Amino acid sequence: MEAAPFYEVLIKDGVSRESAVEYDLVSAAMNAMGFMGVFSKSPLRRFFGSIAKGMFVEGMTEWLEEPAHTVFEAIAKGETIKDGVDRVVKSLRNAE
Repeated sequence: MEAAPFYEVLIKDGVSRESAVEYDLVSAAMNAMGFMGVFSKSPLRRFFGSIAKGMFVEGMTEWLEEPAHTVFEAIAKGETIKDGVDRVVKSLRNAE
């Protein structure tokens, strides 16, 4: 789930625009970290190392987004962090 759809989901679920924007900014920051890692400037001799590192960072931030969005969504809806974490754990147990 990327930033724009996450914002739209929160708004659709009745979360205030201010809260949706706050949680969306965290998502955008996670996306930016991966993007900057892939396209960071480096000398040619380190080019492939930079690409590999950037791809790893992008992969990790993408992997972390779903659990983070689940927890942020719970908080934005007035639930506890534990409720969000419980949902993440449940979804991981159901993953095939």
